[in-house]
Amino acid sequence: MKEKMKALIFPEPWIVKIIDTEIPKPKPYEVLAKLISVGICGSDVGIFEGKHWIVAHEPGGHGHETGAIAVEIGEKVEGISIGDHLARMGQGYAEYSTHVNVIGHGKDEVYGALPIVRNDLSMDEISFADAVGCAINCYERAEFERIEGEKKAIVIGLGPIGLILTQ
Repeated sequence: MKEKMKALIFPEPWIVKIIDTEIPKPKPYEVLAKLISVGICGSDVGIFEGKHWIVAHEPGGHGHETGAIAVEIGEKVEGISIGDHLARMGQGYAEYSTHVNVIGHGKDEVYGALPIVRNDLSMDEISFADAVGCAINCYERAEFERIEGEKKAIVIGLGPIGLILTQ
């Protein structure tokens, strides 16, 4: 019998269920990680309300703000060891990751597969990395070089990403 874990799903808008599901086995280029710290993204709220394009009726359909510890390593993975601290980074961030395609379930299961090793950060700091990345992307796209002299830029919305941008 395969080992089980708890997973959170949204079977319909405004409904949350915790289910039992099998712990995934990592493929040759994957890492199985135990999730320790989790953030809530604005996208997660939209999924919960049924207003987002992501449908999370099954485990693994959502979640990305996580801090985790590597617990099992696929035989072809290099540069990650059991016990390493990991942050989730999707394939859209390939240019920033040497461990792209180490992907898996979303954050709302106990175990998932995550890349990006940062053993010098706490799990809470690691789970915040995605929001910091979004803020950096906003900053890079804002064309601040066009703001000169008395011109000013404002941040509208002081959620996590807005607060990061004001720093």
